[in-house]
Amino acid sequence: MRIAVDAMGGDNGSKPVIEAIKEFKKVYPDDEIIVFGNKEELNELSSICEVVDAPEVVPMTAGALEVIRMKNSSMCKAINAMKENGYDAIVSGVGVQDDDAVHAVEASYADGVTDEFVKPIVVCPEGVI
Repeated sequence: MRIAVDAMGGDNGSKPVIEAIKEFKKVYPDDEIIVFGNKEELNELSSICEVVDAPEVVPMTAGALEVIRMKNSSMCKAINAMKENGYDAIVSGVGVQDDDAVHAVEASYADGVTDEFVKPIVVCPEGVI
C-alpha cells in the first residue's frame, strides 16, 4: 500500500503523527509512506519514509478554496501527490477525536449524523491527537 500523510492536520502538531507512523511501520514495514509537513519536525522519520517539506501553515478557519491556493501546505502537497503518483490513500489528522470508536459512532447517530455521513474517527487512548 502507498499512503500520503498530511502530518500537520491535527490540533496537536506533528508529534502524534510521527509516533503513529513509527508504530505503523513496525506492523507494516513494506507499505510506502510519504509524509508532508515541516521537514525539521519530521526529520526523525527520514530513515523509514520519504519526508516532503511543506512550510506553509493552513489556518483552522481556511476554506477549501483557500487551502487549494496554498501550494506549499502539507494538505495541498499531499493531495497533489496522491493525484500525480497514484497513492492508495491520503491521511490527515482531522476527524472526531475519541478514545472509544463505538462511543463516537453512537454520539454521531444521536446527533442525527448516520451511515456514510459519520465523520472520520481518530481513536487515541488519551482522546486527543
